[in-house]
Amino acid sequence: MLLVVGASRGCGGAQPCADLQDDDPCTLDQCESGTATHSYLGDGHPCFRGNLHGMCHFGICLIPCSDYTDCVTGLPCNVAECTGGHCAIVQADKVGSFDDGNPCTKEGCVDGELASWPLPDGTPPDEPSCAECLEGACSTCNLPTDCGQSTSCLKWVCVQGQCAALYNDDGYPSLENGIPGDCQKWVCDGKGGTRLVADIDDAPKIADTCMAWTCIEWTPVVVPWIDGEICIMESGVKGRCNAMGDCVQCMVDGDCPGMERCLQGACTTCHDGVQNNGETDTDCGANCGKCGGTPCDADSDCASGYCAFAAGVGGGKVCCDAACDGVCKECDLTGACKPVPFGQPDVDTCNSPAEGCAGTTCKIKKGYSCQYNSDCISNSCTNHICL
Repeated sequence: MLLVVGASRGCGGAQPCADLQDDDPCTLDQCESGTATHSYLGDGHPCFRGNLHGMCHFGICLIPCSDYTDCVTGLPCNVAECTGGHCAIVQADKVGSFDDGNPCTKEGCVDGELASWPLPDGTPPDEPSCAECLEGACSTCNLPTDCGQSTSCLKWVCVQGQCAALYNDDGYPSLENGIPGDCQKWVCDGKGGTRLVADIDDAPKIADTCMAWTCIEWTPVVVPWIDGEICIMESGVKGRCNAMGDCVQCMVDGDCPGMERCLQGACTTCHDGVQNNGETDTDCGANCGKCGGTPCDADSDCASGYCAFAAGVGGGKVCCDAACDGVCKECDLTGACKPVPFGQPDVDTCNSPAEGCAGTTCKIKKGYSCQYNSDCISNSCTNHICL
């Protein structure tokens, strides 16, 4: 997929690229020489917003919907509505059942990120076993469950009637709230909470015949399979993946049955002895390659597979019925390979001022030096000059 370079901003200092992610699912966020860059993935590239799957269009991730229930992202700080057939998603206060497990903290969103803060001391929380909060934790306990709900990042213990929190290290995997296939994962922040980080092993698992998914930093990116990989076309017929990620009928002539040729990913009926399918002559023209005598640049231009120098055309080539690359051979304007006329030069093999063709042999013209009679077109060498 073509990436169009977008905005960039400096973010050096003690934490280069600390603000790498721009929260735009249609940009590829990367850190280049200490600067965060955000490159547009291109129109038509799939994009993801939490649980939702859309398509990039003019720089926007368009997610189709029929009503608001199609727009539930599963993200804690997003809210969306269905407007004009597409989801409109904005940052909002906390949505859903995201909980850090501590009854003495309140969860919410700050700048689009999930955060929590302690309740005021003396506040009775919504937890019957917790009498009141003190410094962000239950003041007294009999059991660890009196303190709150333990998570993969926070373990509550009750020590001599006092609640104590044990935090997993920053970066430890969190088992809560993950969304498969978004190239991101929740990890512990070392303070009992969680934070999002890039996860290159969390690529989408969406099946596509000739495309594969990979993660680049935070962004799911679709890339073509290996050129020539076997695939199944929509018709159910076996094909090959091309460099653009399309499943086509063929890549080379050998992929086609019989004597058919592969042109532009499709097998053609160019050897059936019939002028059909738009051909301008039998088995040539249209998708079958140029007919004999037609100007060409390369062998692949021609239905015959031969592009040879043309008689009487200064360096020009035409499609020919043979390679026609021998000495004193050229292709006429009907596409037939023939000997060069007697005494005339061959464009590619017998073309110096002193040379001319005699049958399929290059010999010396009249007036030029020679050693033997056989050197001369006239077959006469006198005083070392061709007569």
